[in-house]
Amino acid sequence: MAYQDITWLAGRVFLQRAFVATADERGLAKIFATCPYGDLTAEQQATFAAAFHHPRLRQLVVEWWQAYDAARAAGEIPAIEPWEP
Repeated sequence: MAYQDITWLAGRVFLQRAFVATADERGLAKIFATCPYGDLTAEQQATFAAAFHHPRLRQLVVEWWQAYDAARAAGEIPAIEPWEP
């Protein structure tokens, strides 16, 4: 299983609203250390870091949350309890 941690990290970006701000504050090295599966490679870390810091991809994350919030407010995406980003 060589892709569990990188998949977990990618999921955090779109499932945990404060992930980007937390990662900026703490630094990616500390975030990488919290990966739960222990299979994150150096190459995966470098790829994630490059994507994480890429200006256009960062903007897409902002746009994702704006679109998500608008769809939730419009009732197009139902709330699932107890999880609610």
